[in-house]
Amino acid sequence: MKKMKRFKKFTSMVLAVAMTLAMTLPVMATGTSANKSITIKPSPTVKITDQSEFTAYKILNAVDVGTDNEIAYTVPDELKDFYKERYGLTGEESNFAYKVTEKINAEKDLYAFGKAVKEKLVDTQKITGKTGNKVGDNYVISSLDVGYYLVLDSATGEAASQVILDTTVDNVEVVVKADVPTIDKSIIGSEDGENTDGDPTTNGMVSANNEAIGDDVPYELKTKVPAMSGYTHYRFVISDTLSKGLSYNADTLSIKIGETELIENTHYTVTTTGNSTEGTNIRIVFKDFYQNWKDVSGADIVVRYTAELTEDAEIGTTGNPNTVKLLYSNNPSNEGEGDDFGPADVPGETEEITVRTYVTGLQLNKVNANGNELKGAVFTLSGTRVNQVNQKGAEFVEDTNGTYWKLKDGTFTTKEPNDKTSHLYEEDGRKYAKKAVANWVTSKDHVVANATVNDDGVLIFEGLAAGEYEIKEITAPDGYNLLKETIFVTIRCNNGEDECEWTGTFKIGETGEQKDLQLNNGILSGMDIVNNTGTELPSTGGIGTTIFYIIGGILVVGAAILLITKKRMSKEA
Repeated sequence: MKKMKRFKKFTSMVLAVAMTLAMTLPVMATGTSANKSITIKPSPTVKITDQSEFTAYKILNAVDVGTDNEIAYTVPDELKDFYKERYGLTGEESNFAYKVTEKINAEKDLYAFGKAVKEKLVDTQKITGKTGNKVGDNYVISSLDVGYYLVLDSATGEAASQVILDTTVDNVEVVVKADVPTIDKSIIGSEDGENTDGDPTTNGMVSANNEAIGDDVPYELKTKVPAMSGYTHYRFVISDTLSKGLSYNADTLSIKIGETELIENTHYTVTTTGNSTEGTNIRIVFKDFYQNWKDVSGADIVVRYTAELTEDAEIGTTGNPNTVKLLYSNNPSNEGEGDDFGPADVPGETEEITVRTYVTGLQLNKVNANGNELKGAVFTLSGTRVNQVNQKGAEFVEDTNGTYWKLKDGTFTTKEPNDKTSHLYEEDGRKYAKKAVANWVTSKDHVVANATVNDDGVLIFEGLAAGEYEIKEITAPDGYNLLKETIFVTIRCNNGEDECEWTGTFKIGETGEQKDLQLNNGILSGMDIVNNTGTELPSTGGIGTTIFYIIGGILVVGAAILLITKKRMSKEA
């Protein structure tokens, strides 16, 4: 399984220049002369020092169209291949430059765009830039032509946000930003390990765990209040998606910023769409985010809730994913209205973070001493991690196109009867086909009772997590002896970063040989349970042994009496 790449926040300050861009922009009498400048100002959390250096790169040219002092943006020849590759264009479009500017404005991850420009254009020397100087607390890059610019931190080459270089003014001011918002997601481990991998020593936050059907999975989302310098309105939205098989427990949601517990409908709103059978999206929209939290930049935002693992969960190695991303304002000049983003908005968007919860099953095969399938046995399954279990098997139904024949002992075979074996088959010679059946059962006190082996000799318990289990036979197949020993099963989930490797063992009786289970389509199988026919000998140490001892003693005493009697009779003679 591929491991999800976690979004890494940038560790140094960076800046990109480019915001809402139209095909033409009005200019003043200064036209396209090289008298423009960009002033980079410090933010409350990031200062510009004597070591700071920024470079401005022109990524689109500005051309005077000669009408009403308007200009149009064009794509430099040396940049055409970059834009064609990034945006899937041919370069032959009549409106190629317009499409490029439109695509740039639609970039959701502006920082990834800045890094792409750095790697594809700057590092390959297809474009060169212009640096400036520190002036007071600011950094100024001057003598620039009008155009579309990207400003990068010269030390790292990373970009932080896009702003517009307005061609109608000589000097554009932007505020440096240290990083972009990020979000992380984890499953909260429990002290007893039940929310991790069954190991009591495991605790803390994990990206993958295992649960039983019916368990609640506890989640934590963590982000920070971003620096909002240069903004007067800021939108901040968490979009969290549960896959099918996870049912959101709305009453468990809690949100804190710093030490402040947030109140629903006062500080945030929650909208859910979908359900546990098709997947659920939870959208958390923070209200008046800038006004409420602009003074606590850097404060932790912690969101917690639980979701129940339901009967619709995926069984086996696929896992049940829960994915989150953060949507945020990334353009001080395009604030919009309201707390949520509208269809026309292009918010900043983090990479999705995914965690997974796994669940498995256990297959039991009921056979006789010859390995033939047996039906009719009834079992109980018990263990601390049993809530709801899907008892899966198969039943045989009459079907003229079937591939099975029924034997007189109640078992089924794919071997066609012949003159020598026909006496072993049902007299009418009817044919059968297998039909899968499933039945979800809710356990009582972590015990599933009356689970019946179906006509194919197979019983599957789906919905189990890592743990220790006991299986007991309470009814044997007709004509067979009851298995008196308990079957002991151990299931393990060896967690990777975001995956689960299921393994397991079983043994019959406390002193039985321990055998490995094999993973087959997400189910642990390979557990053949044999029933025997005939009269059972009493077990060693039981009343039967005592009977043998008594009978043996009687025989010995009888032999002694007979010997003494013979000797006396011999003397008398």
